[in-house]
Amino acid sequence: MFKKESDITNSLGMVMVWIKGDYRVGKYEVTQSQFEELTGSNPSKFSGPSHPVESVTWNEALEFCQQLTEKEQKAGKLPKAYFYSLPTEKQWEHYVDNAKLTDAITSNFGDRRKTEDVGGLGPNDFGLYDTRGNVWEWCTDNVARGGSWMSYGDYIYTWFRYVGDPQQRYPDIGFRIVLQVNPNSNK
Repeated sequence: MFKKESDITNSLGMVMVWIKGDYRVGKYEVTQSQFEELTGSNPSKFSGPSHPVESVTWNEALEFCQQLTEKEQKAGKLPKAYFYSLPTEKQWEHYVDNAKLTDAITSNFGDRRKTEDVGGLGPNDFGLYDTRGNVWEWCTDNVARGGSWMSYGDYIYTWFRYVGDPQQRYPDIGFRIVLQVNPNSNK
């Protein structure tokens, strides 16, 4: 199943979309209900089970990926060669593709006051939602990309990078996960 170039759904109900390049990406940003189901906590300021988790530190996002990998491997649902992680910036830039601003939850006029449910607007060509807007998305490189519900002006452009403190909570930063093969494994 994992070697086929197809989407899969994991134990948290996350749809992981196949992206050419031998990895899968979460169809949506990690939601508060998914984060809470795995970790037993929810750091979010803007409560809503289908809202993206936010106010999550970079370290907590990495820990979530590690816990999900361990949980699924222990249950026999994930081969040992595979693991969940934050995307690299290069991966993020690839799967953002042609995401349109009309499908981005941003604050063009400073009028948004909080996050929205994931998937409320249209997907990009890969079938991924909210790759721009709703919450900034942590990358493994300790930067956040994509803009948020608070973003306007230059902050909404895909080239913009936000460098944050890995232990700091920001009310507009969350994350999306990728599933990939460990390059050092024998698959």
